[in-house]
Amino acid sequence: MRILLVIAIAACGPPPPVHVAAPGHPEAETKEGRVIGKTDAHGIAAYLGVPYAAPPVGPARWREAMPPAAHPPLEAAAFHLPCSQIPIPEGSDAFGAGKKIESSEDCLYLNVWVPPHAVGDQLPVMVWLHGGQYLRGAASQYDGTQLAELGNVVVVTMDYRLGPLGFLAHPALTAESEQHTSGNEALFDHLQALHWLQANLPAFGGDPGRVTLFGESAGSASTCAMMASPLAATLFQRAILESDACPGGEDTPTLADREKFGRRLADALGCKNADLARELACMRGKTDDQVMTAIPLAKVLGDDGNGVGYRFNLDGVMLKESPEAALKAGRIARIPVMLGTTDNEMGRYVVAYKVTTPDELRAQIAKEWPKHAQDLAALYPVDETHTVEDQLAALYSDWGMTCPTRRDARWFSALAVPTYLYRFTHAPDVMGGKAGAFHGSELVYLFPSVFAKKGLVYTDADRALAQAMIGYWARFAATGDPNGGGTVTWPRYTTASDAHFVIDNSVLDGTQLRRAECDVWDRVEP
Repeated sequence: MRILLVIAIAACGPPPPVHVAAPGHPEAETKEGRVIGKTDAHGIAAYLGVPYAAPPVGPARWREAMPPAAHPPLEAAAFHLPCSQIPIPEGSDAFGAGKKIESSEDCLYLNVWVPPHAVGDQLPVMVWLHGGQYLRGAASQYDGTQLAELGNVVVVTMDYRLGPLGFLAHPALTAESEQHTSGNEALFDHLQALHWLQANLPAFGGDPGRVTLFGESAGSASTCAMMASPLAATLFQRAILESDACPGGEDTPTLADREKFGRRLADALGCKNADLARELACMRGKTDDQVMTAIPLAKVLGDDGNGVGYRFNLDGVMLKESPEAALKAGRIARIPVMLGTTDNEMGRYVVAYKVTTPDELRAQIAKEWPKHAQDLAALYPVDETHTVEDQLAALYSDWGMTCPTRRDARWFSALAVPTYLYRFTHAPDVMGGKAGAFHGSELVYLFPSVFAKKGLVYTDADRALAQAMIGYWARFAATGDPNGGGTVTWPRYTTASDAHFVIDNSVLDGTQLRRAECDVWDRVEP
């Protein structure tokens, strides 16, 4: 039965002494030097634009992130510029679409929000990796104030290198690396940030032993990649994967394959040279804009059928196998994990296929999955209650998000890992409220700032849902279990129970999420 989400507020005895940041100018003493933040009216301290690595510029371009240098007292009251962005055409789904986003190659900075807390307390820490197809996005989009305040957690967001600056392998880069690696620059950024946090979290009132790494879309895939990396073991203790599954072999090519792409980029930059060291030097001499735009976006996204993409590679250092393979084999961090999807992940994206009739839908299925066309067409019939648009969105949502996430949940639970599966079904009032529970819609309740310029309407019901949802996320960060506080129980996932948690204005202790569809997809793409 559906049960209304109840916000339980406990009051018992006098509160402990509370540490509230000094009005206006809170300070934290990091290993590199003092940082001076700011506070809001509720006592939330924010430290913005704190360097976690040395600038990856000049000779350090495309190198593994290195620790930052010592610095004098640093004013940390404003966001730093995001990492260099690939320009996105007008009408796309990107933040700032159609505009050149002000950005910088010197971009390895993070932001920390700290709620008032009892003196001596070390709070749970939630470290956020933003999405954006590894091409775009910025930590500054994600204001951590609401999550820190309602969840009583330290919130961290970070910028990391993107596109050809964050995922470029090249033979000369591999040769000059002490670890004999290249092409996983973004993952080395995450790694350096986690090391920095382990050293510095106590200065912000955070607990280095209770760090949750979480992200959405590309940030979710990156989180799983860090779970699979032998270099990141012990640096975080929980993980939340929002709307993307652990990347498989298709998304993790070999280092040799990506080095070939690196030479293709060199050619596009006019740097091709038989002397690979000279070729790399020429590439480092180009501006970040030249690097980011050398290969047309259509080729990056695969619109021309010849996509190059930007993705991790199997370098034998950061990643020895795909995160999916590591998960299946049990060679992955065995830490509590929460994972899930939204109800209409692909609805905003499938319009590009221009499929409008039942015959076109069947033809699209036959084109994509010719060996299984009959079975798949039967799963997504068009009738009085299911439009072509609905079924096209469901088809690609199940294929790309829902069913791979269920597979991951099964593999995690098989390792005896505490696993919690969710389905976000609430349709927020954003972008006119017509997109349903779209890809990323759960972020309305964790980081509402993401949609501040998208016509977001926040009602009392939305605020109640945000407080309830943040409660589950924060309890998971604190203990590895989202339950507690007299709230509706979120069942632990097992293959036998196939249980999940539906997040809406009301919740349902659900089972068998898209089971018929996912059972077929498990046979189509095992």
